Parts: sequence; structure tokens; C-alpha cells
Amino acid sequence: MQQRYIRIKDLTERYGIPRSTVYYWQKSLGFPQPIKLGKRRVVWSVDEIERWIEERRKGNERE
Repeated sequence: MQQRYIRIKDLTERYGIPRSTVYYWQKSLGFPQPIKLGKRRVVWSVDEIERWIEERRKGNERE
């Protein structure tokens, strides 16, 4: 299975959240950390993001 990556601009568009929310979630809620590919390029693993979202959904269903 090929790993998929997403840049911050695409991440915010795809999930409909502002950039500041991504960074807040990283600090406060355990959102996946970015992977640094170079001086000016960072990406997030789409698979890790999807897993994180699914875990949050499951946690909310239990409450």
C-alpha cells in the first residue's frame, strides 16, 4: 500500500479547517505531527490523519 501525503493548504481545504486549528489540535489533541521533507516543505500522512479522525469518532460514540 502506497503512503499518501498532503500539504497544509490541501489539508485545510480537504477537511474544512483553518491552519490555526491544525496547529492547535497538534498541541492539544494529539493530531499527527508533520513530516519535514526539506527546508520549506512539510507534509502530513493522510493515513495518520484518517486514523486520528476515526479514533476521535469512536471516542465520541462511546460517550
